[in-house]
Amino acid sequence: MTWWRTRKRDADVERELQSDLELEEEEQREHGVPPEEARYAALRAFGNPTLISEQTRAVWSWNGLENLLRDLRISVRTLFRSPGFSIIAVLVMALCIGATTSLFTVVRSVLLKPLPFRDPDQLVMIYEHFRDPSMNAQQFNYNAVAPADYYDWRAQTHGFEDMAAWRYWQFSLTGEHAELPELVSARGGSWNLFPMLGVNAVIGRTFTESEDRLDGDAVMLTWSLFERRFGGDPSIVGRQIHLDGKPYTVVGVLPKWFTYPDAKVQVWVPYKSGLPPEILQHHDFHFTRVIARLKPDVSLRSALSQVGAVQYRLHMQNLNAPVAEDVAPKTLTEDLAHDVKRPLAVLLWAVGCMLLIGCLNVANLTVARSAARQREIAVRSALGAQRGTLIREQLMENLLVAIAGGLDGGRDPERGLRDRPPRALSR
Repeated sequence: MTWWRTRKRDADVERELQSDLELEEEEQREHGVPPEEARYAALRAFGNPTLISEQTRAVWSWNGLENLLRDLRISVRTLFRSPGFSIIAVLVMALCIGATTSLFTVVRSVLLKPLPFRDPDQLVMIYEHFRDPSMNAQQFNYNAVAPADYYDWRAQTHGFEDMAAWRYWQFSLTGEHAELPELVSARGGSWNLFPMLGVNAVIGRTFTESEDRLDGDAVMLTWSLFERRFGGDPSIVGRQIHLDGKPYTVVGVLPKWFTYPDAKVQVWVPYKSGLPPEILQHHDFHFTRVIARLKPDVSLRSALSQVGAVQYRLHMQNLNAPVAEDVAPKTLTEDLAHDVKRPLAVLLWAVGCMLLIGCLNVANLTVARSAARQREIAVRSALGAQRGTLIREQLMENLLVAIAGGLDGGRDPERGLRDRPPRALSR
């Protein structure tokens, strides 16, 4: 219903009420009431005109929306009449909501968002585990895997779709023309790591099986190094760079969002590249991280039991070497966030408590304010204001305070994370 029709309708109601009141006043005079008292007698007999007007409007359409708009106008005026309460309440809500929103944004980015890999729920990290009854749950040991163990796991089990490995490394990087050297963080990844994760190079390609060898000379650049050191020039693919003085051929550039397992990683080389041959055959050199993908129809328990059986056999064959008896799994998310998961959870609980305290403080202010407005509410009730109307207005005032605090405290909480990858993949 348009606003001019609403105004015309209200004017008609007022004229009708005035006409009825005049008729009642005339009847009072006919019954012998003095003219100067007839008006008051008519009002007493007729009732509250405002209440009658409201009851009349209640039977018309759009009444709910009109009441909402009216409550909104009254609540805004009421809040502006008490700026001290309004400002303090909004600031308290803004502070508490802002802190909670900001920290939850971090927690969501680190712990809750799915990893940007193919079927991330099927990925699991596998570690060696030494059985030690003296250790409690908090001292549970996750030990890096020996290369020989990894190769035996991959060859002798069939519960996982595939297994891949990576290791820590670092190089002194120079270009083809003996540019200034730069120490870069690197990782050595098995040839099947990127296909298993579902990661493709944005320029060039990933490693092939033939390149994953002791004298492998292929290298992949992360996007950050590609832009910073080589100016984003695609022609770098196929050219050589020098790592610790040895020439490596750039075969591809990884996507911008790929920062696994650490955002500081600059280059990737094949897993076996540069390793002494004897290290790959020993079960007591522990420096490898193993990541596996479950088959769709196999449970983690079943697949892990196969790996555990192989590992126990290796332990029995190497009793004089530090070879673990068992294996232990971790989800990829837990593995990436193991250093920050507990602190983030504690902080989230803390700001949640702060939000609750802030809400209680604002509630106390509201109760005190309502007590100070008892006279106003009593007068309005005496003038015919219904209890439901008064309650709605109080709720609308609280809602406006909450909305104002939420808008102020929750403004663009992800502004600092906007240019980050879809998932924080740093330890």
